[in-house]
Amino acid sequence: NKLMNKPEHIDFATLLSEWNEVVSALRSEGMNVITVEHNEESNALYTPNCLFPNNWLSTHSDGLTIYPMKAKNRRLEIRADIINH
Repeated sequence: NKLMNKPEHIDFATLLSEWNEVVSALRSEGMNVITVEHNEESNALYTPNCLFPNNWLSTHSDGLTIYPMKAKNRRLEIRADIINH
């Protein structure tokens, strides 16, 4: 899958700008949006897909479901501080 290859350049400024626009749009509609920052273990250089936690977790009325991730760098995104928030 060519999308699974590490890109030569990641434009984090554009990614963050687009993410902030999504967060603002959701909040403007009254949604409660929780955001978290990178930490040393989930360094953005190794986890470029970390802006999309919906791939490894989902929330339900009775709790949280954590899904396994096949790619090693995606496993770094699964953080206790996010789960315990």
